[in-house]
Amino acid sequence: MVAIHKHSQIVNFDHGRDFAGHEPAPVRINNPNGGFAISTISQTPGSGAKKACVEISAETAYRIQSGWDYTDGQVDYDDDPASFERAAYRLIAENAPELTAAVGHAFASDAVVVEVHGLNVPVQTPKTPLDGRVDFRDVRTHVMQLTGAFGTGIGMGGFAYESENAGQLLRAVAPVRAFASQASSQGVDDLGMHNDNANRPISVPADQHPGNQSPMNPYQAFVTVRADEATPMEVLALDDAIHETISRYGARTIQELLEPQFSVRRPDSHGGGLDVLGVPVLVLDDQGSFHSRFHASNVEGMNQKAQAAFNSFREIVLSSNHVMAFEGSPGSLLIYSNDRGLHRRRSYQPRYDGTDRYYIRTYFAPLDVINRYGRGPNHRVFA
Repeated sequence: MVAIHKHSQIVNFDHGRDFAGHEPAPVRINNPNGGFAISTISQTPGSGAKKACVEISAETAYRIQSGWDYTDGQVDYDDDPASFERAAYRLIAENAPELTAAVGHAFASDAVVVEVHGLNVPVQTPKTPLDGRVDFRDVRTHVMQLTGAFGTGIGMGGFAYESENAGQLLRAVAPVRAFASQASSQGVDDLGMHNDNANRPISVPADQHPGNQSPMNPYQAFVTVRADEATPMEVLALDDAIHETISRYGARTIQELLEPQFSVRRPDSHGGGLDVLGVPVLVLDDQGSFHSRFHASNVEGMNQKAQAAFNSFREIVLSSNHVMAFEGSPGSLLIYSNDRGLHRRRSYQPRYDGTDRYYIRTYFAPLDVINRYGRGPNHRVFA
């Protein structure tokens, strides 16, 4: 057992032992003042990557909620995201350092996906917005916990693109009647496996992207307002998809995807249309990890061999039985790597009555990336 100091409180790590051939036991992080958090690291279904789940006790959730209830000077996240993130992180770190430590442990494991469960939210669930706009007054607690758990404590912050969502950092992942047929988080038709903003540079030096655009978002984070068991978010670890592809089609397919011989369209939520020529689908970083700019319908090979390789990879991605489903529960958090995990949403039948599935999403990036590309009054909107 190891004791560390966090914001003048002591947090005790109770590490499980690693056994050969087995996943590490969960790590329980105790707060002497009451409450605990448990960080569980496990393999994704294809055993090529890691996922993490953080569970907190009722005492921990209560301290976070009560601390926020009595916090003064709360600002709208989109108006002053940096101040909001710092206040949210400080509140969690001071009242429940076990959660801060557990999330840090999950990220240190290099997990592609991290979940957090057990947080409290207001008893009355806000209505799902019909116009797709987040009413911050209704979800302030949700957003505080999202940004406090995943923000400045791990060196990241939220941002938006000026060509999507009116440049707002918070996006309602909910059905909007006007966008029903759009291939986006506010549409209802099948949104196939993809990486968000695949037309942009990946934040890896080896990426051969000819443009000078701001980068693809490294992460995207969600807080659940209203879940729908029948329509979960689905994530496939890139390493699992690559392993399956090599097993079925051989390493040559992967080599073709590493070559700069593909075109990519802009996402529908950014206006659509052909955007970039001559980029690879897969990129290897200097640590030997794969990153991707995959989109089932927006990427095309620029020659016959490239298209054949993409078709093979797409077949694997769309038919893989290693997909992870996350429906969430009110207040649960989810963050995943956008370029090391592929995601989708199945088609569903909306009601448009305020009770449809509703998640709040924001893109996350390291603060140094935000400082480099951010613009506008709050320095959090990328061109």
